[in-house]
Amino acid sequence: MDIFPQHKQNRYWADMTRTVSKGEPPAEIRKIYEIVKRAQDAGIKALRPGVTGREVHELVEDIIWQAGYDTLRPGQKKDPSDPTPRGFIHGTGHGVGLEIHEAPGVTRSGVKPLVVGDVVTIEPGIYDPVIGGVRLEDMLVITEGGARNFTLAPRELTV
Repeated sequence: MDIFPQHKQNRYWADMTRTVSKGEPPAEIRKIYEIVKRAQDAGIKALRPGVTGREVHELVEDIIWQAGYDTLRPGQKKDPSDPTPRGFIHGTGHGVGLEIHEAPGVTRSGVKPLVVGDVVTIEPGIYDPVIGGVRLEDMLVITEGGARNFTLAPRELTV
């Protein structure tokens, strides 16, 4: 579920994604879910003024790669001859405001340091064309001491 409402009066956006399974999912999906959750937690914990989106993105990529899944970083594809996109195939996050996707980027190109008041998402995902995928997305504001999470929805795979 990717939910991205826009306020009718002030025109600001929000953004949140949850992957859920009706009933018990396959073991591989549960494994992927736990890795994505761990990567999201690490990305959220890394948010603070002065860190770049690239630093957060590469931290998330490293967690996913070390867990055995491809990323888009050069050298982080198990089979370079396979053209099928799989693993972590997008950026870790993006700014949210008057546009649903805006600066600052929490991606490889996000080289500008984050500042207090920036609103960003952290949304790692792992995708497999055979079994499916998992993404978790929260929206946070950068504070003097780190980041405050605006997303109140629980992270529960099985419903």
